[in-house]
Amino acid sequence: MSKGVMLISGGNRGIGKAIGYGLMAKEYHLALTYRENQEQAEEIRTTLSQAHKSRVSIHQLDVSCPTQCHQLVTQLHHTFGPIHALINNAGMTLDKLFIHYTQTEMDRILSTNLRGTINLSLAAQSSLKQSARLAGYAHIVNLSSSSALSGKAGQIPYSCAKGGILGFTRLCARLLSKHHIYVNAVSPGYIDTDMTRKVPKHTYQHILDANAIPNIGQPQDVAALVCDLVRRPQPYSTGQVYRVDGGKFC
Repeated sequence: MSKGVMLISGGNRGIGKAIGYGLMAKEYHLALTYRENQEQAEEIRTTLSQAHKSRVSIHQLDVSCPTQCHQLVTQLHHTFGPIHALINNAGMTLDKLFIHYTQTEMDRILSTNLRGTINLSLAAQSSLKQSARLAGYAHIVNLSSSSALSGKAGQIPYSCAKGGILGFTRLCARLLSKHHIYVNAVSPGYIDTDMTRKVPKHTYQHILDANAIPNIGQPQDVAALVCDLVRRPQPYSTGQVYRVDGGKFC
């Protein structure tokens, strides 16, 4: 019998996929969402289910749609139990000069990164509260970015969205602490994912060179921290921003 659900948005690739592998546990059901690549999501579900005996399901979801978020949470809650941990990882970017963005492009970036995090968090609140009553605690972890803290040319809507996630994280931490729901953010630097591979290395190498650890990070580096946050209570740590950026701000 499942103790509840670990829900990871954008769990079919990159950091989300690494978090899924890190959270494999027989006592919890692992739910991964994807937006478009069902074949990729099916491969991950099969690998996790067969190799590690984990209970895994995949769900197509557009996090920018509040109705879809509510429907998914309701389905998971009634089928597998309450949401014990929500990891808001789904995101996208499109790098270009600010004056070249269309309104549609900016809306999509803001909707996926910021409104998507808000939509899924609001949809899951009731379920998270029930899990916290049963287990004594529950978690929300929001994936932000070092771009939210320093800004980056060519990523204005992305940086704005990720900065908004930090404000939302702190607000939720205050509102939900009385329910023993711990809300924190993780802020990765340059991580080796499909999204960063689209960027020519020469455009960010000078940033890596300025880090205390001058290498690109791996998805597992971020996943290790996220998994540590949600596996146990964090009774005096909420509303925090945990950076995984190679010492970018040292």
